[in-house]
Amino acid sequence: MSSRIARVRPGSLAIALALVAGAIGAPAVAAAPAAGRTVPRPVSVAAVPTSGARTCAVTLNGTSYRSLAAATQAAVDGDTIRVRGVCPGMAIVESDITIVGVRTATSGAPTVTGQGAGRPITIWPGSDVTIRNLVIRDGWSGNEGGGIYLEFSAVTLDGVTMMRNRAVRGGAIYAYQSSVTLDGETLLHRNRAYFEPGGAVYAGDSTVVMNDTSRVTRNRVIDDHAGGFDLNRSDLTMNDRSRIDHNVTIGDNGGGVRLQAYDQNSYTITLNDDARIDHNRAWDGYGGGIYAGGDDVNVVLNDRASIDRNVADSGGGLFGQYDLTMNGSSQIFRNTAEASGGLSFSGTNLLLTMNDSARIARNVSEDSGGGIRLGGSTTLTMNGTSAILRNATLGDGGGIYMYDGPTVVMNDSARVAGNIAGGLGGGLTVEVATLTMNGSAVVTGNRHSAAENGAGVAWCNSTLNGVTALTNVLGNLAPNGPIGNDAATNVAQHFGC
Repeated sequence: MSSRIARVRPGSLAIALALVAGAIGAPAVAAAPAAGRTVPRPVSVAAVPTSGARTCAVTLNGTSYRSLAAATQAAVDGDTIRVRGVCPGMAIVESDITIVGVRTATSGAPTVTGQGAGRPITIWPGSDVTIRNLVIRDGWSGNEGGGIYLEFSAVTLDGVTMMRNRAVRGGAIYAYQSSVTLDGETLLHRNRAYFEPGGAVYAGDSTVVMNDTSRVTRNRVIDDHAGGFDLNRSDLTMNDRSRIDHNVTIGDNGGGVRLQAYDQNSYTITLNDDARIDHNRAWDGYGGGIYAGGDDVNVVLNDRASIDRNVADSGGGLFGQYDLTMNGSSQIFRNTAEASGGLSFSGTNLLLTMNDSARIARNVSEDSGGGIRLGGSTTLTMNGTSAILRNATLGDGGGIYMYDGPTVVMNDSARVAGNIAGGLGGGLTVEVATLTMNGSAVVTGNRHSAAENGAGVAWCNSTLNGVTALTNVLGNLAPNGPIGNDAATNVAQHFGC
């Protein structure tokens, strides 16, 4: 089996897409910009007026200021600054304060702008800042943090919109050893990073929490990682109906999120409730939804959380070296890639655990592994009623492709069902690997179209425990070979590994 990983070719993928009911969404991606290392400054469409209803008005303790920068210099711990109209930024915050946008019938959206010339807000160490109901836009930095820069501090954004900010790293926010919380209807969109990671947010040694309906969408990084979030030794927790969607990396990895950590500490991306990472793209890279790798990196999906409709060259949903746990009715579904449509999972002693009614479903790849591609000393354990359903590939392993040492253990009422392969193993292709089936687990309703045998399980130089054709591997079909519950159609040895 070829290990070649190339750019997704939508024309040939159309064949595989037709094998699975339903359409696979894929965000449109613009062409990469021409070569050059200059960070473009945004064109401000919210320049500060000199008169009229939208003239800047900043108040602190009954005193008016002509800019946010002047007010923050006068503020002390516990103060609240109110912003009305469109105000210049370049503010430096050195205290624990609250900044609140005030909107009236004539003032429009309260806005702090960098006017394409500088960063709107910088938060110095030791500060704890809350920003509410404000637009932060048109910021620019030739280094880090186009909209907000913070280190050794904390910021909470509640009902804040950050848009059209630009930087080399962290288009909207750059955080170092800090805490970032996105609450309410906070929206980070159309921010850009150039040549270094983090189209929306770069977080180093930090924690990021998204709550409520906060959203990070349509951000982009050019020539580096992480269209949405770049997490360097940092944790991300998504709660409620928070969402990371339609972000793009051009020329590298992690369309939605990238987490990297090599300091032997533990770091986690956690999705709870109805949180989603969807419609992101790693253009000419790995991990459309998430790219994760390091010494002890974890991804946890709870409740109804989902990673869906992401696109990459490999690992449409997820790619890298990480432990993955899926609980509740969480899903990885409708992702698309050249190889490993749902997720790629390869490394040393890595664990993938599916519990409850978790699903990996309707993912598509052109190369092997429609649902999952497992390599190395990795272990997939399926418990409860968890299932790998209706994935498709033009290669081998419609549901799961296993190679070079992994183990799959199916317990309870786990299922690998309804998957399709153009090559061997409609359900699973097991090459130099171990498959164990316990309890009422089944491999059923899978099919392949290009070979005569192995519509359920195709294996080579592997160990099969408790895997019995016509008992727990049954009802799999090979349209070009034996039809029906023929033993060789359900479980077949091949000699290609």
